[in-house]
Amino acid sequence: MPKPTGWRKYSDNYGGAREGAGRPKMGVSKPLRINLPEEAWEKIDSLIQQGEYDNYSEYFRKLYEMKG
Repeated sequence: MPKPTGWRKYSDNYGGAREGAGRPKMGVSKPLRINLPEEAWEKIDSLIQQGEYDNYSEYFRKLYEMKG
């Protein structure tokens, strides 16, 4: 079936970056790889599952704030 004349897949005013849109940035994001003993990861996972932290990012951010 042919597309109607003037048909566009996306609207001109949909999507893309808009000032003030989205979640506010907390800082600079950098990829990071951390090696810890299995017991340490189990402890961190347990704290996240218990609701002490939302995710790994929050855990390490809080750790930095305490020790920073």
